[in-house]
Amino acid sequence: MTINIGIVSLAYCAGCEVAIASMERFCGLIGSGMVRIAYSTLLVDREELENVDILFVTGSIRTYEDIAIIKEASRKALKIVAFGSCACFGGIPGLANTIEREELLREIFSPLKPSTTNSRSKLTRFIVPLNTIVKIDYMVPGCPPPEPLIETLLDSLIYGKEFVLPKVSVCNECPLNRDDKKPLKKPRRKLLALNDIDINTCFLKQGILCMGPATLAGCKALCPSKGAPCIGCMGPLPNSKDQAADMIDALSIFYSVEPPEEILKAIPDPIGLLSMFTLPYSTIPYHRRVGGERIEKDVSRD
Repeated sequence: MTINIGIVSLAYCAGCEVAIASMERFCGLIGSGMVRIAYSTLLVDREELENVDILFVTGSIRTYEDIAIIKEASRKALKIVAFGSCACFGGIPGLANTIEREELLREIFSPLKPSTTNSRSKLTRFIVPLNTIVKIDYMVPGCPPPEPLIETLLDSLIYGKEFVLPKVSVCNECPLNRDDKKPLKKPRRKLLALNDIDINTCFLKQGILCMGPATLAGCKALCPSKGAPCIGCMGPLPNSKDQAADMIDALSIFYSVEPPEEILKAIPDPIGLLSMFTLPYSTIPYHRRVGGERIEKDVSRD
């Protein structure tokens, strides 16, 4: 039996497609005929999406055309995979939710003044996770998703095995998380200062910001094991609705700082760093007060 896969890409960098297409296992499945890529604007030369068994969706929802594309594509798929943190949580593009749409357009295009008022390509007021538009069957986070997690997904799709995301944090699989008795340093004046560090010691114990405690496992702690702090791309742990709030809690406990607001003083860009991949998914995902009037959390409302 051949599994037909379609890949629909929205506002994206192509990293997710490259991650799966470069896997030896995935290429082998295609060569054996067990998997067929029926549609992908990056990987195959086909103009239209046909009916598929599995639809991978990558990238963020940024325009009304994206919404129309996804709704139409979902009707042609038996199962839908939110592939990558942009589809799962909004991703880095989701940080644009902190800026009014009109202000964003002025900043990028002025003095060109693009006319998108009556076009499907008009920007949505907010970036939202994929599951606010269509029902998804699998969520595979990561920027891009790590190979071990993709392997697990492939086993699920091909052999009917259960696909379950990890339930623990990156710290649980981090080789730097040792049970030593060294005292914790206070957080540095700026938690991002990476000078004078030991890449073989827990970053948090050196006063360096590492998102490991508030980030879902599954990447085998790739960044910390290679000498870089975790930046949180795998998103929040199960049952969490706000990765940034979880991280602030973890930092205040880790460094015994009271009140927690003191932690924020050491982080130059709390929203950009603690919610880098997950702002649209958070407890305050896409609403602001403008002129005293609250903008509701509705992507289609202007």
